[in-house]
Amino acid sequence: MKRKSPQRTRRIRAGLFIGGLVGFFLGLAAFYMANNVFFIPLFVVIGAVMAGTTTAFTTTDYDMD
Repeated sequence: MKRKSPQRTRRIRAGLFIGGLVGFFLGLAAFYMANNVFFIPLFVVIGAVMAGTTTAFTTTDYDMD
């Protein structure tokens, strides 16, 4: 039985971090345009979820041991 590689987990966590970082800067730009603090955490969550799921659904031959 194949198990998921730890490299896959690291790649997903890195995707979550990068997505959250990009979402933070997009939320910061939206905050400056609309003067609403709600946009910062909203874009952080949206960016992290989109990047994490994209990374999780992208598989390579090295994902399985």
